[in-house]
Amino acid sequence: MKSIILIYALMLFCMTSYSQIKDPQYQEGVKSFRKGDLPASLTWFDKAIKAYPDSAQSYFMRGATYLRMQQFKQAIPDLNKCIELHYISPVTYSYRGLAKFYLMDYPGALNDFNQQIKLYPKEPDNYRNRAMANAMMDNFPEAIVDYNKAIQLNPNKAEYWIRRGAAKTKLRLFQEGMDDLNKALELEPNNASAYSYRGLNKVMANNFSGALPDLDKAITLDSLALDAYVNRGQAKIPLKDYKGALQDLNFVLKHTPDDRYALGFRASAKAALGDKAGACADYRRYLQLGASPIPEVESICK
Repeated sequence: MKSIILIYALMLFCMTSYSQIKDPQYQEGVKSFRKGDLPASLTWFDKAIKAYPDSAQSYFMRGATYLRMQQFKQAIPDLNKCIELHYISPVTYSYRGLAKFYLMDYPGALNDFNQQIKLYPKEPDNYRNRAMANAMMDNFPEAIVDYNKAIQLNPNKAEYWIRRGAAKTKLRLFQEGMDDLNKALELEPNNASAYSYRGLNKVMANNFSGALPDLDKAITLDSLALDAYVNRGQAKIPLKDYKGALQDLNFVLKHTPDDRYALGFRASAKAALGDKAGACADYRRYLQLGASPIPEVESICK
């Protein structure tokens, strides 16, 4: 579930809420945005801001365009300007919080999500967003409180059950986590993330062979479910399928070379296969990324 959440859904707000502005350059920007021509949209909103420097809506839409393009650093100044101009749409703080979230400024994101909840306390995604920020800071009990609220407001959204199940799994509440993940699969039987997290739940509970069918299913449903590959690689190591683990972890690191979990597990697999040089190279990078020592690898890489 590393894909950008909310971006498309929130864009629907942009596409429907600001067609009343009379500035023709702004109107052209909105038209380009609706068509998905985001570079053209930026050009039009640049022109609109140049013509009307205090047009909060133009800053808002340009910030939303940057957000949709995943240019998060560029989005934040425009959203700051909206707030400076006292223009607070129903999603302004959410947008800025998401930009900070994907820049890994989790405390900053948390502050924006807190403000968003004050303004719109009945929107379940606001609680989901704040829970995600807390989870990224390992504040899992706080995250679970917010997932509880999101589920209370909308019990039929599988994502909330998945994320709460994942948080409970991180707290080693394995049965409670499993119950949530099973509920998610009742709601969405082909949800790859639910299978991936259910597999992780079993891995963390040391049920390695039981985890493999769930992780296989996640990858069948989504061939780029990198978390599932990491979890499956991790599960294969205690089962002594080191070559299989390497295959999964190599796939992940081809796509995300600095995935510290994949590096750590691959170091363990290489060490088990007697590849000291390869294991230590992965392990050094793993430590550089701020991960905790792995005793069995540490002992051979001193």
